[in-house]
Amino acid sequence: MAKNEPATLYRADARMQTSERVAELMRRPAHVLRRLVSLVLRGKSVRARGIVTFADPNVALRAKELGFRHVGALEEVLGFKRNRRELWVDADGIVQLHSSVRFPYFLATYFDDGSGIITWFHPTPLTPTTPILVSSPGTGVLDTDLERHADAIAQWTALRACAPLPVLDIETAANMVRHYYLHIVPLSVVTPILWSIVLLPALVAGVLYVLARWLLR
Repeated sequence: MAKNEPATLYRADARMQTSERVAELMRRPAHVLRRLVSLVLRGKSVRARGIVTFADPNVALRAKELGFRHVGALEEVLGFKRNRRELWVDADGIVQLHSSVRFPYFLATYFDDGSGIITWFHPTPLTPTTPILVSSPGTGVLDTDLERHADAIAQWTALRACAPLPVLDIETAANMVRHYYLHIVPLSVVTPILWSIVLLPALVAGVLYVLARWLLR
């Protein structure tokens, strides 16, 4: 037991420091549109551990071969849609590998200054790069994209003098997703999301209500 005690203490200390820092980041003021989206688009853990069911099977196999550790599953709720995916982390917990059946993978790393880096599996990033987000295209080859992601982390930490936040449990990862939607996701992405899941349904409901009142006169 004594032989494993230092590693256990390190993991517990790192988990506490990361959880506290993410909690601090989430308390930062957020744009009103991001807060509105965060009410309906949120991340949560759907189970801590278990059989890998939501991931691309080829990515799951390669992640294990590369030494990534399976942490659990995450769920994002977008209106009536649910996007579930599996999460792996590298040995240090710095690089997050997210995978689902519909979306093979993307890599993510968050930093103690509130910024983040995402590397996608395809050549067209789903979000634009901003002053606090590096959103990079991928090649579709996991090994190559991991190398590029690692290079981006090194450049980003040198540029901003920040440190990456390690993920050691699924709840911390879920809180990082919440932080992403509250403070990192570009407003150019937020606005269409807000329109599609909040404003448009409200408008349709309003029209149907007025029509029903008119028909029942």
